[in-house]
Amino acid sequence: KRVLNAREEKERVDIFLKTAGGKVEGFLLVAAEAKEVAVYRFDQIIELLKAAKSENVLPHFVFRLFSMMRTEEMKRFTEIHPAITGHPLISIASKRISITNQIFKKRSDNNHRGRFFNEVHPTFLAWLEHFAATGESLHCTDETAQEIKVSLGIPVETRNLLRHTAITYHCIAFKNPLQTAYVAGNSVGIIQNHYLNMNVPESDALKLYEFTPEKAKQLGIL
Repeated sequence: KRVLNAREEKERVDIFLKTAGGKVEGFLLVAAEAKEVAVYRFDQIIELLKAAKSENVLPHFVFRLFSMMRTEEMKRFTEIHPAITGHPLISIASKRISITNQIFKKRSDNNHRGRFFNEVHPTFLAWLEHFAATGESLHCTDETAQEIKVSLGIPVETRNLLRHTAITYHCIAFKNPLQTAYVAGNSVGIIQNHYLNMNVPESDALKLYEFTPEKAKQLGIL
């Protein structure tokens, strides 16, 4: 596939921003007839986090929803250190998470690409501080993640649901696809064609970035 030059990439972003206003209020988890990307609704995110809490893996799901990490990246990230406190790639003071070449999905043996999550959003930062205080692990086994998915009635064959949701909500909430693409470790084109569900209402995306530990307590998640 040919790599877009800067002008072409900007044109793609402009087209994305112009079409982003055409969202439909309410959407199905999977809209196969429209070949829509599957994502969680906000109410399903809440149920997901409740289920994660019951299995003692809440930090894993919260971290992935805000960091947009791939499954394999998260595994490598937690292999370095399983918790927030003491993790060499997390700096709460600097509001920064480093996703190094060691973490990034390997494209080939000699072509790696890391990235930084700079200026971590206040809601994500509040969660990092909360989990730093509790000392809970970020780790979650594939088996536990699958069990939670099944418990929510999500089809087993539905793949990359958490990452699709994280990228979609970030992109719609902040209206900056270049920033979303950089933090997610992808191009705008790949996100637009393979990760983004345009039917998510902006109100849902904003709810996620207002969902602090304090609000989680009010809903009985904490």
